Amino acid sequence: MSTRIAFVDALNAKGRCEIASARLAENEPGYDPLVLLPEDDWEPLTAADVAALRPDADTPDSAVHEVVRLPFEPEELARVRELSVEFDLATGSQSSLLDPFEGRHPSIFLGHTDSLAGQRTTTVDQSVNRRTGIHLDNWDKLPLPERHHSRRRLAVNLGPGDRYVLLATLDVRDLHAAYPIDAPFPRTGHVRDFVRKGGNLRCVRIRFGPGEGYVAPTELVPHDGSTLGIEQPSRIAFWLGNWPRDVFPAAVA
Repeated sequence: MSTRIAFVDALNAKGRCEIASARLAENEPGYDPLVLLPEDDWEPLTAADVAALRPDADTPDSAVHEVVRLPFEPEELARVRELSVEFDLATGSQSSLLDPFEGRHPSIFLGHTDSLAGQRTTTVDQSVNRRTGIHLDNWDKLPLPERHHSRRRLAVNLGPGDRYVLLATLDVRDLHAAYPIDAPFPRTGHVRDFVRKGGNLRCVRIRFGPGEGYVAPTELVPHDGSTLGIEQPSRIAFWLGNWPRDVFPAAVA
């Protein structure tokens, strides 16, 4: 288990974390023909899970997941939600009324996407209008030895509903160690191949509310979003960049 989550002890203690197995699914309506999805056997993290997910002194900032709180007043969050621009894969960057880093760190605003309540996973491949399931991002397309240097992604929940982030417990280097990836850089298909060949992959989900978000190495760790069991829709906005840890306060004390 190589995924590393900051403040995982506190998140788990407050009931914000759960873990489940992942499975390959074929011909799920609205999804790619073959996708990786979490099962419904969610349960609290054990002490062993927490210990394995906790960052250590050797974990680089670029490989750490953080669940953070942004300094928004409720009325500002609503304003940003109404005026933000739609996510557009073809463009790669957008203009934003908001700089969550307040000029302290360079970032690229990618835009927002809306999610209905009750969605098992949220990411949609705009080119084919199908959900991707648990997947890898590839903005930087770095090869495996350099993969941990990829830019992390900030995702901010603009509300009104809560959301989950889904994180595989293994990163692509672990997958490669079990079943070597012979390609210039790893893709989502290699994650699916790992499970298809018999690899065991589990998935952590972490709940975060409006005004909260996550900073994550989404090119290193397979992931997705989810609104399963959430009763309200939500809008999420994304930024991309190289940032140190602890730019924002943790969502849990």
